[in-house]
Amino acid sequence: MAKEAVGRVLDRYEIDARIVECVTLHPDATIDYISTQTKLSYTAVRNSLTRLASLGVIIQIDPIEGSGRRGRPAARFRLDKGLQILIPPRHFQHLATVLIEQLIENEGASHVGDLLDKAGEVQASKLVAAWKLNGGPDDLRGAVQLVSKLYNSLGAYSQVRRNRNGLFLEVKNCVYGDIATTYPNTICRYHESLIANALHKALAESNVTVEHVMVLAKGDHQCQFHIKSSN
Repeated sequence: MAKEAVGRVLDRYEIDARIVECVTLHPDATIDYISTQTKLSYTAVRNSLTRLASLGVIIQIDPIEGSGRRGRPAARFRLDKGLQILIPPRHFQHLATVLIEQLIENEGASHVGDLLDKAGEVQASKLVAAWKLNGGPDDLRGAVQLVSKLYNSLGAYSQVRRNRNGLFLEVKNCVYGDIATTYPNTICRYHESLIANALHKALAESNVTVEHVMVLAKGDHQCQFHIKSSN
């Protein structure tokens, strides 16, 4: 990928992150309002909102009559209900990295991996509780789509695919960066636990398995989780 193209991708991530932060702090914001708050152009905000809405991170509320440009209604946007309490402020990422590194140094990677397994299970319980407030998923694909929505809210750019080999959750951007690259067998246990427990709890099934077949932190071009059900 050309250097200029890499720059455009990074810019897109930063734009999306700023808009998600703004909409989190200012629910029901219009494009004009978000543009003013983020100091981004109207077009950049509109394009980002369209992309985030397609990923299920942002939802559009009914427009307010008479408040749009040139007399048109102005659409309002907010973070999808259920994600609001699950998105950590960005400045906590550095602190989390420091703490995990210190824990690994003091307690060992295996013990920290066990802790991350448990953390994934706890977070899955919170996630499923939020889903059930809105009726919950109807099937396995629907549950995986909701997991994908959470990852997208964190900037992971994930998607759900089905092919002749089955159902896959693909994650394009590792939200844990360098620490995952340094300790992939430890840090990835959180994701594996979160996804597996979320699917089990959401569907009340024990016959769903999650296999982490591709790993960004190990040099693959994406993380890929193979979702299998014995049904």
